[in-house]
Amino acid sequence: MLNKAIQRDLLEVNTASKVSLPTPRNERDRILTDDEWTRRYHEAADHLKPIILVAYRLGMRNSEIVNLTWDRVDRERGVIGLRALDRKTRRPRQIPMTADV
Repeated sequence: MLNKAIQRDLLEVNTASKVSLPTPRNERDRILTDDEWTRRYHEAADHLKPIILVAYRLGMRNSEIVNLTWDRVDRERGVIGLRALDRKTRRPRQIPMTADV
């Protein structure tokens, strides 16, 4: 908004641009143990289990999973094909499926 105000000659300087943004601390320092995974999976609501299983086993993002359609699932080859427009990185990806998926 401040940059728009500058473009419209309503403001001379965007003082907010001088504030440094914090570095997010979202690194992953561990994965679930087999017992933790099993317990969480069995406690989940039935309609969420397929989403949780695909996320855990294949590492897909939530948006990739919930927007997935059957035309992108090749059961014969055992892969899921994500188009560039389906992905955050905007690059296509072939994901091999595990037996349980």
